[in-house]
Amino acid sequence: MKIITVLFCWFSLFITSSLKAQVKESTLRGSLFLKEGEILKGTFKDEEFSKMSISVKFKADEDKEFRSYTPKDLKKIELENGEIYEVFESKPPRDSLLKPILAYLILKGGVSVYEAYSDDVNIYLISKDGKNYWLQEDQVASYSTALVKFFYKNILYSIVNDSPITMEDVNRVSFNDDILKLITRYNTYKGNSSKIIKPKGQNYKFLIFNVAGIYKPDNFEYTLSGAYRFINPRISRSASLNVGFRYTYYRRTEDQLSSSISQDNYNIFSLPVTLQQNILNKGVRPLVFCGLDFTYFTLKDYNKRDITRRGIQENVGLGIHYGAGIEIDLLKRFMIRSEYRRDVISHFITAGLSYKLRLN
Repeated sequence: MKIITVLFCWFSLFITSSLKAQVKESTLRGSLFLKEGEILKGTFKDEEFSKMSISVKFKADEDKEFRSYTPKDLKKIELENGEIYEVFESKPPRDSLLKPILAYLILKGGVSVYEAYSDDVNIYLISKDGKNYWLQEDQVASYSTALVKFFYKNILYSIVNDSPITMEDVNRVSFNDDILKLITRYNTYKGNSSKIIKPKGQNYKFLIFNVAGIYKPDNFEYTLSGAYRFINPRISRSASLNVGFRYTYYRRTEDQLSSSISQDNYNIFSLPVTLQQNILNKGVRPLVFCGLDFTYFTLKDYNKRDITRRGIQENVGLGIHYGAGIEIDLLKRFMIRSEYRRDVISHFITAGLSYKLRLN
């Protein structure tokens, strides 16, 4: 147990020093177009789009502090890396009221496509002939198992039905980049060009450290892990690649029929490479994951005798891991993570605290 104490003390010291350190925020240069017509040049805080859709942090060149702007204050944002955001007055399919929404241009053409967030839900806005159309995927209602339909395929067909594109074509479209392909096809039919916007430097990179565990009398597990997380929004905002290290102390005790006690005591060291897919991309994120790892472990019995079967692909070697869990955001850099994992053993369901540091 000494190694657990040392590792957990090291982790605590790291968290404490990180909180005391002044971590520089990632920023981007660009122009802010206010609703009243004023244009300001300055610096934006580089935040995830789901947060920007609620409040944009901007510091004009003549100002000393950042100010927050909501979509109702804005007309447009142009960043030097090529990203363009516009504010639309748009009406959700199941609502009668217009709402201002900040949308990110992803395809420019005779008909343009924008990506946006509304109440933490990913949507598309299609701009055609001065009108905008709200596309939202069907979803399960909160606190209910009922499926709420938004009929995005019907709306999409109403946009392209003045072309050879049929409803059968639209029915084959999924709520992803298929929409861009369909609109590009439509623009081509109409003799208009289409350009997919690919801004520079838009990947998200994080360092994530986690302490987790579960305790029951004579059955417990403690884990310390760290990972480099990479997200490419052009591929998926809900999928990530995670590369890191993981240490686990695991004990399982069972009473035998002969009144003897069977106990497994594992020390597991691994270097996992993991693909994680969030089922939702919100503050509460159910998730699944799988990957490969290089693992070394030792096994002792109830009397602390070493009973490890040693050798390549015995107690050291390559393996696979998989599981499911949930992440819940707490503060700016902290989240709760609970998961079930299977690798060289079937782990207990653990829960713990994670510290997330953005690198860019």
